[in-house]
Amino acid sequence: MTKFDHSGKRVLISGSTSGIGRATAMLFAASGATVVVHGRNQERADDVVAAIKAQGGEAMAVLGPLDSDDDVASMAAQVDAALGGIDILVCNAGDANPFSPDWFGVPPAEWVSSYDRNVGGAVRLVHAFAPGMRKRGWGRIILIGSSAYFAPITDFPAYGPGKAALANIMINLTSVMANCGVTVNMISPGSVLTETMAGNLQMMADAQGWEETDPEVIERRLIAEKWPNSAGRMGRPEELAATVAFVASEEAAYMSGAHIRVNGGEKPSLH
Repeated sequence: MTKFDHSGKRVLISGSTSGIGRATAMLFAASGATVVVHGRNQERADDVVAAIKAQGGEAMAVLGPLDSDDDVASMAAQVDAALGGIDILVCNAGDANPFSPDWFGVPPAEWVSSYDRNVGGAVRLVHAFAPGMRKRGWGRIILIGSSAYFAPITDFPAYGPGKAALANIMINLTSVMANCGVTVNMISPGSVLTETMAGNLQMMADAQGWEETDPEVIERRLIAEKWPNSAGRMGRPEELAATVAFVASEEAAYMSGAHIRVNGGEKPSLH
């Protein structure tokens, strides 16, 4: 049973057809929110909506890429027509690609593309939905970052810079949304065993020249040798979802401009 009550709230989670986004959608629905599932694949989006409704929750799906102003505006119009706006925006969509052990193997165009996937989409969503939150006097904007923003990952060189930009945006937006009942925060996961990560385990093991083929063994070795943390394992999507649910709750009303690490103690520091 969820510990937070989001009854009467409308929440949109970008990239919520799998991984952290899906787990977050399921948890919000269980806590009483009406959930807008976002993705780019109709079948996968419908699957999440069906799973929510099967548990007695309320949900709808919107589809579309986040790399176009017009596409995001169209998606926002659908949500406004159906629900009259949203109260909680979770900017989760993004990806770490391209994987490249060779820093110089990622051409500049890929850096630009990665930036737009991880930053541009979030900015477009905030433009679309934050003004309504401010007008109504209540809202939560939650950006999903990454430990890569303060501890760059060599094998994903174009990923960290975009996540660092999200941290800058979060602080800036906190000031912009001051004194209107809207909080802005950022949650940065460490390594999380999403479907995508699970599918990449063998590729990452092969890139290191490892002979392991058992996913559990590869996970433990990656944490031991590549991304060490105090927990000794990767996180699970549900653990991140629980943090998002708290930050979006009434209990977190005094929290704004915060960067929250959920990374098992990976690369601990004072900042």
